Amino acid sequence: MDADRSDTVVDLTTGSNWEYRAARASKHSAWHREPTAAVAELMPLRQPMHWPRQWTAFVLPNQDVVKDDEQVDKALASQLRRWQAGEALHLDGRTLTGTELIANADGVIDLASRFGRHSSFQAAYLLTEWALPEAARVTIHAGADWWMRWWVDGTCRFHTMSGGNAWRLTERGHEFTLDLEAGRHVLAVRVVGGSGGWAFASEATREPAAGDDRKTPVSLEARRRFDVQHADRFASLTLESPCDDPPLLNGQRVPTPLPGMLYHATPGIPTRLVHPGQNVLQSHWQLESTVCVQALTPLQVFRATGAAPRVHATARLLGVPAAAARFQTTPVIGLGPSGWGLACRTTASVGVTLHVNRQAYHSPPGTVHQFDLPFEEQGDATSYRVTLDDDSPRDAPLRTYCGVAPRPPRADVLRLAIAADAGPLPDVWARVATQIADADPDLLVFVGDAVSHGRHDWEWDRDFFSRAAPLFDRVPLYLVPGNHDEQSPLPEAMGLQPTPGPLWSQQIGDTLLIGIDGGADWSPQSSLLARLDAVLRETKARYIFAFNHYAPWSSGVHTRTDESGRLVEPPVAASRETILPVLARHRVTALFSGHDHSYERSEPPGGVTTIIAAGAGAYLYKASSDHQRNPYGITRSMQHHHCLLEVTSEMATLRAVGVDSALLDEVRWPPRTTETDGIDADAMPSTAY
Repeated sequence: MDADRSDTVVDLTTGSNWEYRAARASKHSAWHREPTAAVAELMPLRQPMHWPRQWTAFVLPNQDVVKDDEQVDKALASQLRRWQAGEALHLDGRTLTGTELIANADGVIDLASRFGRHSSFQAAYLLTEWALPEAARVTIHAGADWWMRWWVDGTCRFHTMSGGNAWRLTERGHEFTLDLEAGRHVLAVRVVGGSGGWAFASEATREPAAGDDRKTPVSLEARRRFDVQHADRFASLTLESPCDDPPLLNGQRVPTPLPGMLYHATPGIPTRLVHPGQNVLQSHWQLESTVCVQALTPLQVFRATGAAPRVHATARLLGVPAAAARFQTTPVIGLGPSGWGLACRTTASVGVTLHVNRQAYHSPPGTVHQFDLPFEEQGDATSYRVTLDDDSPRDAPLRTYCGVAPRPPRADVLRLAIAADAGPLPDVWARVATQIADADPDLLVFVGDAVSHGRHDWEWDRDFFSRAAPLFDRVPLYLVPGNHDEQSPLPEAMGLQPTPGPLWSQQIGDTLLIGIDGGADWSPQSSLLARLDAVLRETKARYIFAFNHYAPWSSGVHTRTDESGRLVEPPVAASRETILPVLARHRVTALFSGHDHSYERSEPPGGVTTIIAAGAGAYLYKASSDHQRNPYGITRSMQHHHCLLEVTSEMATLRAVGVDSALLDEVRWPPRTTETDGIDADAMPSTAY
């Protein structure tokens, strides 16, 4: 076969190996095949320590621990300093009897398997004694399914209670380092369970005595030299690298399709970056010695260590011919003021053609493709076809995609679907997406947290778009950003909101939709708040629905307050204190949110119904027993779900539908009046200002 017509991806680095060398001050090691050998030439590696496998568990009754129970933890501090094996714990007038547990062969203690099914926010304290024969600088490595807080000798040393754990149970482990004296120490950890589980894992390492050398920075360099001929036969290159910091190619930073995104496979790299003859991939890490050896020391429990991507180079460079290009993101439909859009992504820099109504619309070579099509150009067509610009007959299904052309929204009836928080349970999200597709709405508004890490490019395709392809290829999508979306540039690049920016509005018939990026500046004097006020002041829409990921009122974890009674999370505070009063002043029909993983409808003063629809695939949150957290709650359901909104000239009807198709809630609103006077600011609670 002609090399220029090949449809085979070529690994340009085949036959080459990564080499490593370490540097400390002005001294370099030799080049080695393994990073461990390079570092060991200059310094000793961290040593695994004998670590307790037997712990005593004290399980708290199923109570509200949403607010982090700071007072309870402080009360326990003195007990944790002097605790000895066999003793009970005294908590809130209760005496808790301990249960002896032993970590399994994997170093994991699974509380759920020992104590039975748990509910979100259930907590347990695990204690053990640890004897050190000599003083040492110790690093404790720990993981839990949800939240954990660590004490050593009664002093809190580490916690994830505010933001949750960064990694899965034994994926890599959190780390904190202590200088401990010889003798007996009491270790205590509070483990809080979530819908994902209730388990705990830990182990420890120590840094060898190295004097002042341990403070000397160590750098590690990696290189991979390979030869390339005739790179111009490829459409583009792809760098496969799981490292957050991609290597240099011939001394240049590898360009990414979307700046700020992290990639496991970076597509669309220009072939001009490869030279005829020898080429070099290079990686460099400047790490403190303790961190460097920590990453290189294999741990028993946390198996991502030792071969951690940040110090083990695994990148390879692929040449991708045009005929080997595929859809990375299959078509996703958008909706504009007078037409519809289509966006997709490809695995190589190739052109894409949209076929509809016997017309062809072209997108030039690239990896992100977007089309805008007025409804009048669609004509009577009810389907479309998207093809990659290559005449290769092989694997046509991977290079051609057919979908249903969206219909113009009707003037008399508008049908919206609303959902939020799809991760980290993509299988649940796939079920919810299928239900939405079966309902055949005119539009889906997704109110934030489409993925767990919005800057991780691979998560969008793996966990969100691919799980709902039969929905997104026919039902237009609007995305409102959430905190887990991390201000990703991907939604804007794919045109998944009517207009760019932190505030958008779209009127469809008599209904005005308002999209709010709650993570932006919504302070009382902000330009965004003034813009929102102006948009609402000028509209004559009979219904107004606003969408902001951060709910102003909720019975869940995200409306917790500090000791002074202020909301802990600034976006939630802005939603309640500045955004909601503006919506109430202009008689907005309802505000839809996510963030607190449940369904909840509230009727706070001011007349704006607030609805949390955060059940598309996230772990579900138990309600707080503190009713002051949301005194305006009407109904709440801890089930995965979506919402369907039908708007006519006479009435707007919302139905919340569980993943088992059960009706969770139903509410109706009449058309709003256009007069804005009569809303008394004093009628709003003082906390709203």
